[in-house]
Amino acid sequence: MGAKSSRCGMSCARQNVVHLSDLLTSVGDVFRSLVEQADEFAIILLEEDGSIAFWNSGAVTIFGHPYQDVVGKNFSLLFLPEDVELGIPEKELRLAREQGRADDTRWHVGQDGALAFIDGMTLPIRNQKGDIVGFSKFGRDVTERYLSEKRIAAQLALMNLLDPDVPFETIA
Repeated sequence: MGAKSSRCGMSCARQNVVHLSDLLTSVGDVFRSLVEQADEFAIILLEEDGSIAFWNSGAVTIFGHPYQDVVGKNFSLLFLPEDVELGIPEKELRLAREQGRADDTRWHVGQDGALAFIDGMTLPIRNQKGDIVGFSKFGRDVTERYLSEKRIAAQLALMNLLDPDVPFETIA
C-alpha cells in the first residue's frame, strides 16, 4: 500500500492542483481580491484634487468611516485640525506629484475623533501617457508600536537621569 498509494497521491495531487490563474481570470480580479482582503492596511484612492474615490475595508477598520460616508470628500478629514491648518494634506499631494511619493507617518483622526498613528505613503497614479490622474494612499495603524517605543524611550531617559554615571548607550 505504501509505495503505490504515495505515487498515486502525488499524481492525484498534480491532477487536482488549482492554479491561481484558474481562479482569477484577470489581473483586475487579483488586485480587487488583494485590496478587499487587506484588513490591516488602509488603501485609499484619491482623485487629483484629494477627494476620496475608493476606500477599502482596512480603511474602514482603521478610520471607522463607512465607505459611503467618505467617497467624494477630501482626504484631509483624516488629518489633525492643526495639520490641516498647516497645509499638510496639500503638501503630501504636492510631494507625491513632484517626487513620486510622499511618506506620511503621523497622527490621523478617525470617525469618532480617535487618534491613530499611521505609517503610510502616498503615490501618484498615472495614465498611459504618464499624466497624473490621482493618488493612492496606503497606511497601517502602528499606534501600539509607536506608544511602546515612546514608553521605552521615556523609561531609558528616566534611568539615565537617576544614574548620571551610566552612559545612555550602556542602558539602551
